[in-house]
Amino acid sequence: MTKAKLILFLLFYPLSTLFSFGQGNVSLDGKQFKLNGSNYYPLILNYGVASVYNGSNYYMAPSHMYGLNNDYECINFNDCVANMQNDFNIIAGMGFNSIRIAGLYPLYVPGQGLVFPFSGHNLQGDLNMLVTQQNLNSNILPLYGKILEIANNTINNLTLDPSPLKVIFILTGRISDYSIPEQIAFQNFANDLSVYIENHSHSNALLAYDLMNEPCYHDTPIKTKQEACEMINQWYVTIKNNDPSHLITLGSCGIGDLLEFDPSIIKTDFLSLHTYPFWAPYENNMNPVDFQRAIDRTTVDMFWLNRNASVPWIIGEISLSADDINAPLQGIIAEGTELQQIDYANYSLDAACNCGGSGYSWWHFQDACHMSLNTPSSWYGLLRMCPLNGHQNGEKPVINNVFRVYQAPSDITTCDNCPVNYSSTYNPNLVYYNPFQHPVNSLNTVKGTITDQDGNPVKDAFIGGHTFVSDNGTPPPNTNDDIYDYHYTFTDENGYFEIIPYDFILPFDGEIANIHISAAGSERLNYGWCCNTIPTSHIINSTLNQLNFKYDAIINNISVPTTFTRNFKGYNTLTASNITIQSNANSNFTARNEVHLVSEFNANKFSEVHIFCSQTNSDCSDFSSFIMQYRIAKEDLTISKSEKEIEIDFHGTSEKPWLKIYPNPNGGSFNVSLISNDNQKMTTIKIMDVMGKEIERVLINASNYTFQLNDQPKGLYFLQLYSSNQSFFHKIIIQ
Repeated sequence: MTKAKLILFLLFYPLSTLFSFGQGNVSLDGKQFKLNGSNYYPLILNYGVASVYNGSNYYMAPSHMYGLNNDYECINFNDCVANMQNDFNIIAGMGFNSIRIAGLYPLYVPGQGLVFPFSGHNLQGDLNMLVTQQNLNSNILPLYGKILEIANNTINNLTLDPSPLKVIFILTGRISDYSIPEQIAFQNFANDLSVYIENHSHSNALLAYDLMNEPCYHDTPIKTKQEACEMINQWYVTIKNNDPSHLITLGSCGIGDLLEFDPSIIKTDFLSLHTYPFWAPYENNMNPVDFQRAIDRTTVDMFWLNRNASVPWIIGEISLSADDINAPLQGIIAEGTELQQIDYANYSLDAACNCGGSGYSWWHFQDACHMSLNTPSSWYGLLRMCPLNGHQNGEKPVINNVFRVYQAPSDITTCDNCPVNYSSTYNPNLVYYNPFQHPVNSLNTVKGTITDQDGNPVKDAFIGGHTFVSDNGTPPPNTNDDIYDYHYTFTDENGYFEIIPYDFILPFDGEIANIHISAAGSERLNYGWCCNTIPTSHIINSTLNQLNFKYDAIINNISVPTTFTRNFKGYNTLTASNITIQSNANSNFTARNEVHLVSEFNANKFSEVHIFCSQTNSDCSDFSSFIMQYRIAKEDLTISKSEKEIEIDFHGTSEKPWLKIYPNPNGGSFNVSLISNDNQKMTTIKIMDVMGKEIERVLINASNYTFQLNDQPKGLYFLQLYSSNQSFFHKIIIQ
């Protein structure tokens, strides 16, 4: 009998070695950061730095935002270094262990090339220094080296103990079209910077390179997902080739980047999510209901990213602007009081961890007191240093009440219960599906179902819309200055959505004029303004071509035809169920840690299946077309579920205890046997459904335990085991 060909590529890369770097460097083990072999939770504060020149001297200084008169508070290299060292010492005393440097990066000038901006005092006579090798070596790269040195020399200003800070440097963050010449220019700068840091005596002070700050605001015009992927991938590879010892991130807008810098396809070691409470024009931050909705939307960002990102993530920026304990001072426009800032810092710290984040970063070090009092962003800082009438300078209460006493999780697997208001089916009363709580409007609501190319429902697809609001008060719209309200929703487990038009002020029902649709790893669609028109029926049923590349990817109900090769990948694990590889078809299944084939996996004769346990990322070329390169199969193998329900697992080697689950699949009753239980130390076992909802949790110090989940619905579940020094997942099928 002719068999299909099953080729196993068990390239054993234990996660402990994937990111096992030199002494003092931060690494990643799954989603857990490590420092010198111990679990590490980055608690980061954003800090503004500027490059300054005074005569013929070039140096860096604390941002002019921190000055009392919109100028720099130091006038020479030594004074500025002393000021920054004092600030770093204060930051360590606030309870932070890391710092993100904002404002120190080059910019691109068309026709001139890459330049590094230097500011004169009083912000006069700014100088754009051309980035040449001589200027890099003499005036630019030493700025980065000095910051690493200051960070390594940091002393907690309260305890006077050495408290070195880890540093994140941003590569770029200016509004630009990032043309090919500009991409190459930044790639060359990334090359020079990474070579310099790798060979610097204080290189262990670096936590990560941040490739780009908030692409959703700074990249224009919009790129295809393939173009965005290729740009970031080039920078990533360039840095890793020179400096494999350090991590790489991107300051992601999360959902806001989905249409371009898709969080599921961008190649980084981890993502840094930027999310802030945001009030729509019809909302009032003084209204408790509106205030809570704005806060809830930040949790929606975390929840969505955790379900759809392909790599670990942290909070990269989050904040709530505040002034005065009970109410902002007269003339100051802040988002809340300092008491509300305390509440939000506590809430967001817990939410970040419980929603799956691996670290946290607050914006910003100090209020920008010279900026307009009518700018809420002026009051994001943790320090009040503005000499206003009745204004008490010094620490805001959030430091002593939150950050200084915060107990970071020693192991992020102990975090749980993301506080997002979510259900598996569409519910317009929940903020997840109706983030701006538009009143239900049956007349003009657009609804529909999104499926992928295999006919499976696409959950968490993003549906963004623009509702016409006004035309200088003269409806209907007929001029070029139309005003639109932007809003969005997501598909539920069945791929179903409803996007409700804005209808708060207008005396007539607003029409949605534009809708765009996309999902993690998928193409994007537009209705209205271009490409397609919104149907008069207000029903949109669409198919999205999608590659399901996520941290723990799950694929099911797929038949691979003979016309092309299908590549299925998961960053950490990949679970495939109900898969058919047709005769003469080819498929590749890849994950770093585990490939798990369950429930009717069929490879017909003359098909070819490759299974890899190795490092993997989404390939940018995967998104140019969903038609993969054709390959000829030579033999046939059929892996099919029998009555005994055989499972096939492929694992990379790791230091896991020997875990046996039997029977599996089962009817809800099964045994867990730990052949090695860390010398009988306490071990936590948690059972979760595919949505991450906890079903049961037990704490045991025995080698055997029996679970009784007979009352649970049939389907796929996850068992998470974690003890004092390790954690991993296993799949369970209840049938």
